[in-house]
Amino acid sequence: MYIDDAIGGNKMTLMLDKLVSSPKFKNTEDIITWFNKSVINSDGSIVDGGRPAKNLLNELDTGIKELNQGKEVIISKIIGGNEIDVLNITDKKIIECKRVTGGESQIKVNINSIIGKFTTETRLSTANKALYPLHTGQLRIDNPSNPYSNLSKQQFIDKVRQDLFPNIEKAGIDKLKLKAVIEELEVINAQGTFKINSNEW
Repeated sequence: MYIDDAIGGNKMTLMLDKLVSSPKFKNTEDIITWFNKSVINSDGSIVDGGRPAKNLLNELDTGIKELNQGKEVIISKIIGGNEIDVLNITDKKIIECKRVTGGESQIKVNINSIIGKFTTETRLSTANKALYPLHTGQLRIDNPSNPYSNLSKQQFIDKVRQDLFPNIEKAGIDKLKLKAVIEELEVINAQGTFKINSNEW
């Protein structure tokens, strides 16, 4: 299901209730800030401090999945000067979450942005990379007209290989860097959820 389908006016409230009830959620001090910054418009859409709250909802949803697996989690937090979407403390794993609301080109942009998160010192310091060495990414494809939105895992891999790995005609994604930097990419689309390990590219 697309996140848009389930957002509703009380989606954030339900998520925050879940987080408050879990002793494994480690930044409860941010809950009031998140809730107070969230404004529900008359059409049911939510904005959060000037950015779409769906981005925050995506991070909360991802963090709750980690909590449900018994992991200690920090969500949407500045840590050591770096913004971390989801930190699985138990596994020392950082998850960089991206939503794809636009067309096909956003797949390339967002995968490259995830790579950039783990290779750019100003986005993630060497110290944080050393403390949390498992680096993973997530793409949530919300746009049903995006050509990647209805692909199976193997179809997704094949399309990235064919269309986005660099070639003479167009720049795309650096395959070697992708394999070296992102240990696992989770994709959520109309087909469901699947995870691509670095050795599957």
